[in-house]
Amino acid sequence: MGIFGLRHPFYPDLLSMQRKEEEVYDAIQSHFACDKRRIKFIAYLIVALLKLTNCSLSEWSRAVSQSTQRASRYKRLQRFVGSFQFSARLYARLVWSLYGKQDKVVLTLDRTEYQMRGEWIQVLMLSIAHQGISIPLLWHTRNRRGNASAAARASLVTAFRQWLPLQSHQQIYLTADREFVGADIRQAGLIPIIRIRANAIVTHQGQRRAARTLFETTQWRKLRKPRLVYQQRLYLAGVKLPDNDYLILVSDRYLPNIAALYAQRWEIETLFGAYKSRGFQWEQCRLTHHQRIHTMLFVLAITLIWAIRTGEWLVKKGQTIPLKKLKTGKTYRKLLSLFRHGLDHLQDLALNQSHFHNLTSLLSCT
Repeated sequence: MGIFGLRHPFYPDLLSMQRKEEEVYDAIQSHFACDKRRIKFIAYLIVALLKLTNCSLSEWSRAVSQSTQRASRYKRLQRFVGSFQFSARLYARLVWSLYGKQDKVVLTLDRTEYQMRGEWIQVLMLSIAHQGISIPLLWHTRNRRGNASAAARASLVTAFRQWLPLQSHQQIYLTADREFVGADIRQAGLIPIIRIRANAIVTHQGQRRAARTLFETTQWRKLRKPRLVYQQRLYLAGVKLPDNDYLILVSDRYLPNIAALYAQRWEIETLFGAYKSRGFQWEQCRLTHHQRIHTMLFVLAITLIWAIRTGEWLVKKGQTIPLKKLKTGKTYRKLLSLFRHGLDHLQDLALNQSHFHNLTSLLSCT
């Protein structure tokens, strides 16, 4: 008998496909405190996402390996994204157990937004920088556009501090772009590295002046003494960029390597790219209510982490990521990220193999 009571002689192909879902279910079921039927359905969705690498519910209804009518599967998908409530705390603890144990951890905070059928969807994401791509940790969704609210970003940081087992010896940096400055720039237990606007007012040598006037140089300049910025005494570092814009950073302490730490903020852009055009085609889901997007991102996050860990596993086993020579000079770059390398491998197994060859062990937190 299969997991939905189907007999082997009559459903050989379906049972072959279900074997993959059973492997995923076995790997994740001990980590989530909800009804087993829900966990099984999540396993089906993860495998469907691997097959399709897009988030269209209509497409998912064709890829989910169940014997029910397609219309019934589509309705079940709609009910799932509309009513399922996953534990953000439990998920964050699992991710932290995988990626938050280092002595130095760089967090990235940023938002992305898009319009679907006349509705704006905004996602504010807190993630962990990791080897060129950020790992989604906590997120906040709303039907709005523009800057994320102070309450939204405060809720993410508060949840992070309250839910996760931080160690006293850890140095945890919080990197963010210009829209995230303000009264909450200092966060207890976190080291902020925030970009500020070039026209932000700084009190320097008793005079109020625009921050850009302190960094009229194409070489990084780091001020060793704090200045008054946004009614707080903060340390500044900055540089004038080739396009005549300015990259000016503030922190609550002097950081000699502040530029290298802030550079990891870009990894959240790679994460958004993996969710969108370079991976899961997230915007094809056609969902408009923010809570449904919130649930959809849960399935995407689990699958993304699995793909990244698979890519790392393949490299450790000796596989090399192919390189492409750039048009100018002798510079080469990787054709694929660790995420895409792993995703392609998992998709190949999902479409062409009867099982995942023990790769589901990478979904555990060991």
